[in-house]
Amino acid sequence: MYDIEVKLLLKNGHTQTTSVKVGLRKLEFIKSPFHFLINDVPIYMKGASQLPMDYYPDRMLNDHEVEWLIDSAIASNFNLIRIWGGGAYMSDKFYQLADAKGIMVWQEMMFSGQYYPVVDDKFLQNALVEVREQAGRLQHHACIIYWVLNNDATMSLEREQKSPYFQSLSKKAQAEATLKIQEHIEGYMQNYRVFYNTQLTGVMKNAGISVDKHF
Repeated sequence: MYDIEVKLLLKNGHTQTTSVKVGLRKLEFIKSPFHFLINDVPIYMKGASQLPMDYYPDRMLNDHEVEWLIDSAIASNFNLIRIWGGGAYMSDKFYQLADAKGIMVWQEMMFSGQYYPVVDDKFLQNALVEVREQAGRLQHHACIIYWVLNNDATMSLEREQKSPYFQSLSKKAQAEATLKIQEHIEGYMQNYRVFYNTQLTGVMKNAGISVDKHF
């Protein structure tokens, strides 16, 4: 790991200083078959998804518990932890320890399992701020090898058809409902492609990050 320090000299003569630790590595994602090359070495991924460990974020994990989590992954012969997009962003300490101890991170943004009002300006601006802040906070960490903008953030036709309500309908009503669901999904999918593939991806690119758009 390397220490980088940046000093900003203000007009009033004061200075502001920030420092980060960074690691340098060559990373290549191979889609078929799915694997990564790190420093030209093929890596077989072994790990698990990290879900929130408490309902209340302020008591989720202290620094000691974060270190226990990383050490437990190492003791289990894991080399990767996936930050599940239906959960919460991890603390700075988590990524610092993952950098230092050689645990890779699959990082998802916190959009998961449902439709979002992507045509609503207030929601859109809030989402862009969230992604911009998290990308800026985390982009220097060498442990993050894969960025994903969402976790299954669309409701599929198959999920609707398996619901108890759908199953209770007559065959004719099911057919009519299927057509409505398909029209609904297609309309939203167009907006979703703009939201994920253009707007959020643009924010990530500005931070120097390449992402999997899941579309």
